Parts: sequence; C-alpha cells; structure tokens
Amino acid sequence: MHCPECEAFTDFVFPRTDLYLWFPLDHTFAKVSAFLGEADFDYELLRQDLVKLSLTETTLNGFLIQLSGVISSQELAGSKALTVREGEEPDVRNLERVVTLEKLVAISHGQWLRELVEQDRYTTYFQPIVSSQDLGVIGHEALFRGFEADGSLLSPTHIFKTAAEAGQMFQLDLAARRSAVQQAAKLDVGNQWVFINFNPTTVYDPSYCLRTTVSACEELGLKPEQIIFEVTETEKVEDMRHLRGILSFYRKAGFRVALDDVGAGYSGLNILQSLGPDLIKIDRHLIENIDTDAFKLNIVEHLTALAHRQQIQVLAEGIETEAEAKTLQELGVDLLQGYYFGRPGPELVEKVSVATEPVRESA
Repeated sequence: MHCPECEAFTDFVFPRTDLYLWFPLDHTFAKVSAFLGEADFDYELLRQDLVKLSLTETTLNGFLIQLSGVISSQELAGSKALTVREGEEPDVRNLERVVTLEKLVAISHGQWLRELVEQDRYTTYFQPIVSSQDLGVIGHEALFRGFEADGSLLSPTHIFKTAAEAGQMFQLDLAARRSAVQQAAKLDVGNQWVFINFNPTTVYDPSYCLRTTVSACEELGLKPEQIIFEVTETEKVEDMRHLRGILSFYRKAGFRVALDDVGAGYSGLNILQSLGPDLIKIDRHLIENIDTDAFKLNIVEHLTALAHRQQIQVLAEGIETEAEAKTLQELGVDLLQGYYFGRPGPELVEKVSVATEPVRESA
C-alpha cells in the first residue's frame, strides 16, 4: 500500500511549469498587472482575475520572490495558485495542487528540503536520558538531523519550520521516525529505551499512516516495550479523540507513549488528564534555574506528585547545571535529560560524564 500524503511529495515545480494565478480582489489584480507589465515575464490574461504564465524552474522561483514584494502577506494568503507541467490542461486531477499563493512561495523556497529527504541526506542523533536515582543511562531520545549537500549540519529548527510552512510535515515526520528506528537498530540499542518524536497532526489514520514505523520496529528486532513515542506539538491538536486513537494504536502494538512540554500551559494539564500517558516530559522552561526559582519548583513538585498518583513517570529535560539536577532528584522526578548529562550525538552512550560548566543553548 502507498500513502501519497505521507510517503511522497506532491509535484508543484517542473522543468517547465504553467502557473495559473487567481486574485479575488480587484486592487490585488491591479498591482499584479502593473508588475507584469513592467517585468520581463510572458503571461496570458485568461479573464479579469486569472493569469497564466509559462516558467522554467529557475524563473518560477524568481517570479515568486518578486511577486512576494509586490503584494502583501494577506494578499498572498488570499490568492490561489495552480501549477501543471507545461502543455498539460488543468483538470480535476490537478486539484491537489491548488494552493494559496503564500503556500506556493513556501514550497518553492523549500525545494531544498524535498531534495534533502529524497537524497537521504539526514540521520538521527541521540541524547542520553538517565535515571534520577543513580544517573545510569536508561535510554536516548532520537533527534532528526539533516545535512547540506556539502555534508554540513543544518539547523533542526530551520528544517522543521520550512516543512511546516511548505506543508511537508507529513513527509518529514515519516522520514524522522524511520531514521530513528533504523539508527537505533544499527547502533545496537540493546535493552535501552528509545524515545521517538511524532507530530499527531501528520497522522490521518493511525492504522494506515503509522504502519511503516511499526513494521520497521518489528523487522529490525526492536521490542515494543522499549520504544516510547513522544507526542510533540500537542497544543496544535484540535481533535482530541483523534489523538486518543493514535495513542491507542501505539499501545495496542505494545509501545508506550509520552507527552512533551507538559506544564507549558493549561492545555498541557488538560491533555494530561484526558490522555493519561505512560510518561510526561516537563517543559524545559520550568527546569531552567529551578534551584533558585521557588515558583518553578512549586509547579514541578505538584506536577510530579500529580503524575505519580496516576502511575505516570516524569522526565525533566533541559537540565544544564548540577544544582538543577540535584533539585529535581530531591523532588522525586524519575528521569533526567539535558546538556549537563550529554549533548545529542551520532552514537549511543552507556555512561554519562556530567558537564563541568553550565551551558545555555537551545537543543
């Protein structure tokens, strides 16, 4: 079975592309008409609000960059665009490529991301997670990393921001999950836990969209009980019933689930009550300077007690100093993670060597 939404990119850019643009407002169309009259682009006026241009891959990107400077972001969001291979007549088969002009600009700017995924220029780094009792390594969080064509690392924030803007989170999230499972097996994770992030907004039907990840775990010999699927971007989930269905699918397959960034706001507590995960990760902003901030300490203390009453384990992330680590141990937090114990890297570690100096950087 093939899932075009999750496993393949939709083609929007061709060697030669016919671009159709529809502008719902007269004043927007007037600005675009003036721009086209002055610029060196061949175009055809099909009707008063519809324009057709024939462009190469290079000129398409250049055109969209220039057009973005002519009309406002609101007008970009309100206008529609359709791309087809030059010479093809647009019909109902092209409906999936009708997008806002704003999104087409993002897709054009994000072509490098498609190339990164299709050329397998990515891997998984692992950050150790330790037991608060003896600081022994119990597992690792799998973190997606992508590379430039020259092999240099790209910013993960930049990668995921580009994917979100271009509507390519489905493909990126799947690639990240696959890579996490494959790298964990390749590095012989043994009995350690592996935390794998997933964005629930990229899953339509869990039994269909998540089957490849589950199959990969089975084929590579990873035991379900050592895999913890970590829900990210929970604040963007609008259908809680759908999220419960996703978590139920994972649990029926023998996996465990964790919620990320709990404590970041009321929604996090509401989701905690609604979903009852196996583990929660406390928001890193509550961890910073917890040893000297009584308000944060009070919140984490109550969150930990609340979770433990529900038989939910608690992980504190973002720990960067010895004082933070000791405070969290005293509060009874179960698991610890952060630069103090180790940065993300391409290898697994069996024993942590704690940092000697605090470092305040984003992961």
